[in-house]
Amino acid sequence: MPFRRIVVAIDGSEPAERALALAAELARTSGGATLTLVTATSGLEMVLDAEQQGAERGLAERAERLRGQGLRVETTVRVGSAPDLVTEVAEATAADLVVAGSTGKGAVQRVLLGSVTTRLLHMLRRPLLVVP
Repeated sequence: MPFRRIVVAIDGSEPAERALALAAELARTSGGATLTLVTATSGLEMVLDAEQQGAERGLAERAERLRGQGLRVETTVRVGSAPDLVTEVAEATAADLVVAGSTGKGAVQRVLLGSVTTRLLHMLRRPLLVVP
C-alpha cells in the first residue's frame, strides 16, 4: 500500500532521528508521500520563546535537508502535549502512517514519566510505526 502522507514525531532524540530516516525512505519508496514533521514544545513562559524558536529552526533544517533529497515536507511546531499534537495533526491531515521513535525507557521511567509513544498507541486511530 503506497503512503500519501506520513506524520513523524520529532523530539531531537536518536530514536526520533532514526524514525525520520525510516519515514523518509518510506516516502521515497511510496512515490513521493508528503512527510509532516511534528514537534511539541512546552515549558515556562520565559523560556518558551527560545524553545519554540529552537524547535522551529531544528525542523526547518531537517525539512530543507529532506527537500534537497526530492521529498515533500511540511512542519508543525506548537505548544502542548506531544501525543495530543501528533494525534491532532495525524487526524487533520488524514495521515496514512505515523512514525515515532521509542526512547528505550525502562519500565520504572515509563511509569514515573509516561511515554509519548505509549500514549500514541492508545490515542491514535491511525497506524503507528515505532522505531527503536
